[in-house]
Amino acid sequence: MGKNPGWEKWQRWLKASAELFYPTYCLGCEAMLEEPTDEMALCPTCQEELNATARPYCTRCGLSLPGFNQLEESEKPLFSANESGCIRCRSEKVPFAYHFRLGIYQGLLRSLILQMKHDRSGQIAKTLAEAAWQRQGITLQSLPLDVIVPIPMHWQRRWDRGLNAPEVIAETLGRRLNLPAKNILQRKRATTMQAQRSATQRAENVKGAFEVRPKTDLSGKSVLLVDDILTTGATCREAAKVLKRAGAKDTSVLVLGRAETG
Repeated sequence: MGKNPGWEKWQRWLKASAELFYPTYCLGCEAMLEEPTDEMALCPTCQEELNATARPYCTRCGLSLPGFNQLEESEKPLFSANESGCIRCRSEKVPFAYHFRLGIYQGLLRSLILQMKHDRSGQIAKTLAEAAWQRQGITLQSLPLDVIVPIPMHWQRRWDRGLNAPEVIAETLGRRLNLPAKNILQRKRATTMQAQRSATQRAENVKGAFEVRPKTDLSGKSVLLVDDILTTGATCREAAKVLKRAGAKDTSVLVLGRAETG
């Protein structure tokens, strides 16, 4: 049976259309992708490298847990994590019901997040959001969440960057979870960059920086707060406080990269 010219033409058109809307190359290493999609613009090799940043971690503070195989039996109870947290956060007042992360802020994940901050297409944010969904989707679906809220960007910085990546992440997860992603929070004032600041300085920098939009009522709602990176947690903690004052029942947080020091 001979080839159908019409079908071949249609296939070429579909491929050309896909190349207009989807990246044809890996966002991690720029290798050509065999099947470009709007969901995961990473080649298998880079996906494996991204998966390498995944480690067992405390779902209360988000910090990695030591490998139990390397611990003495007497140490294991100390470093195990439960609803009260791990050895590093049990004595702390953490304002999050649950902490989710894609991985440790290092290697390829760190590189992609840094690129994402200036990616006006939003493709890197979409890809990393999909990666987070693949890793955390089952657990997220089991929670009684009501709304997804991104950490907001001050309008001046947004004007400069053209995009707020946490918004894209929130919208992507919202479609997966069939939940609304809402810009409930807004920045009351511009804040300076958090990098190179101590934990105390970071907390002071964002103190009073957020507010909820007028007529926002979160009474009894469970919120999933979304950001790109969490180091000391100052930004997300401040946002969680504001959400609680607006009536939120509880707030969980999802970040792409969790820095292990800060």
